[in-house]
Parts: sequence; structure tokens; C-alpha cells
Amino acid sequence: MTLPNDPVSLDYAPRPSLGRRRWVRRALLLLTTVVVTASLYRYGPAMWQRATVMYWQRQCMNFSPPAGTVVFDRRGAKLATAIPIPVGYFEKSRLRSLIRLRQGQTKEKETEFFPNCLDEFTSRMPPRERINEGCVLYCHERVDPAGNRRLVTVQYESTFTGDTLLSDLDSRVFVPREMFRDPEQPLLYNIRGCYFGPVSLPTPVQIYAGQTDPLDLSHFTIQYRWPDGVVGTIDGSLQSMDIVRLSIRPGPGDLESTRKRYLIPSTNP
Repeated sequence: MTLPNDPVSLDYAPRPSLGRRRWVRRALLLLTTVVVTASLYRYGPAMWQRATVMYWQRQCMNFSPPAGTVVFDRRGAKLATAIPIPVGYFEKSRLRSLIRLRQGQTKEKETEFFPNCLDEFTSRMPPRERINEGCVLYCHERVDPAGNRRLVTVQYESTFTGDTLLSDLDSRVFVPREMFRDPEQPLLYNIRGCYFGPVSLPTPVQIYAGQTDPLDLSHFTIQYRWPDGVVGTIDGSLQSMDIVRLSIRPGPGDLESTRKRYLIPSTNP
């Protein structure tokens, strides 16, 4: 077998010119820029708004003021020294008319504090999901018996009597939002041991920021102080079906014990 003396030459396609390659790269870069710019223009504001809501939601679910933080003081402007604004709050003091059956009509300026994170979070919610103007006593994540995570808030709308302490509390449950999904929010529903008696007990002079129970993921407590200095405790827990149960813990600070200290006959049925 004989081999040819001359090697076989291979014919290759001509190499694209340098100018053509540059034109293709520039066209691809321009096309990518146009697509990214159009996407940012179309979806950028909504994504930024969504990311902002997620950030403030996370701040609310991790909000943990120190124990003993005063978030409500009935005396307000009557105090010689103003109550310092707690870290993470801003003051919501407003003049409200309180009708007192035994003293006639009076006006008191109460000191109330509202968490910054909750204000930022709810201000971005639809109007039907926003909370009212009451003082915020509790704001944190809780877990129901089925393991569902929820943001729970409790607010206090002061009235003219301590008899309606529980019925003056308004709790809200928020299903955590996700980056690309808005879950349906639960209806407002509380379970409270409401007491309807005569206008007798004074309102608590101070209420402190609620505390999360580290041993029970559904439980939290809120403490309050009567004018005579006795402290009471409200127990709260997240139940199934997004229900918040609130009750006053038996002890020196409950309604019956306080009524006895003030020598007021009980009318509890």
C-alpha cells in the first residue's frame, strides 16, 4: 500500500472579521439592556414595594421590647417628668373626651406608644387590613397548635372604667405574606372574658409591653398596674382558626380582687 506524497489540505470557513464580532456583541448587550430596563420599569416598583413589606413584616414578627416597658400611661401630661419614648416606638398622644358618670365630663391626655415597625408594615396594607389607632400592647410572632406561624397584635382602646379592661382589647392576627403570594387574611375574632358591671373601677394607670413566652410558642402575657400600685396580668394565646384568647390571670390584680380593695360590692353574675 502506497501513501500519497502530498498531505491532504482541509478547507475551513473564513474567520469572521473583527468588526463583525464586535457588532454582534454590542447588539446582544443592547438587547439585554433593553429587556432588563423594560422589566425593571414594569415590575421594579412592585418588587421594591413587596420587598419593603416583607422587611417590615419580619421586624414586627421579631419585635421584642424589654419587660417593664411602659406603652400606656393614663396620667399623660399630668406627670412632672415625661415618660421617655421606648426604643422602637413613637408617641401617639391625643386628647380624648372621657365621660365619667361620677365626675362629669373631663378631658385627659393619655400617653400611648406605637411600634415603628408595625406602623410601617400596616401603612402598606390595604385599608381593610389596617389596624386602628389604639395603643399597641403586643406585637410578635406566635404559633398555633397546628404549627402555623402568625403575626399577633393586641391594642388597647382606653375607656372610662377598668371593668371593661378585657373588652377594650382588640387583637389582630396576620397570616405572613410571601414574596410572590398574598394569603387571605383571617376575619377579626377574639375570645375575651368580658365583664359588664357598673362604672366602678378606675382604669389601669399603666400598661406594659407584652412579653413572649419562650416555653410556649402560642402564649404571651401583658401586665398592667392599678392606681394603688397592684400589678395584674393578662394571658393571651393563639388558638386554632386564628383565634386569640385573652383572659385575666387570677391574683391580686384581677377585677374581683381589685374591687374588694376598693370596697366596691361585686355584681358579677
